[in-house]
Amino acid sequence: MFAVAESGGAVDEDAVKIQLRAPKVVRDKIDRAAKVKNVTRTEFMLRAATTAAEDALLDQCLFSLEAEKWEQFQTALNSPLPKTAKLKALLRKKPAWEK
Repeated sequence: MFAVAESGGAVDEDAVKIQLRAPKVVRDKIDRAAKVKNVTRTEFMLRAATTAAEDALLDQCLFSLEAEKWEQFQTALNSPLPKTAKLKALLRKKPAWEK
């Protein structure tokens, strides 16, 4: 998926160089995260940047519905969720940021 020369692999013919400057503390954090994921810095950064780019682009997606379908969509969004055992258990769990 990614052209990575840093790891000694072959570089895709269509690959282009991307250069950036970052504070050492940021580079070190990226290096630690890449090591945890067992990938090179380049691969880690390409994956993270690609994911962020895809998210940004998907946020811009536009879809259209006929009036009747739009009303059904709005009703579904505004309706309360069914009180299932799984939902009740989820709501009882302490959020990760409060642990």
